[in-house]
Amino acid sequence: MAKASKVHAENRVRILALSPSL
Repeated sequence: MAKASKVHAENRVRILALSPSL
């Protein structure tokens, strides 16, 4: 479960980082 949480957090950070580009 910890792994899934970490992956989810990374994906969220990635999306937030791409948001400004949009």
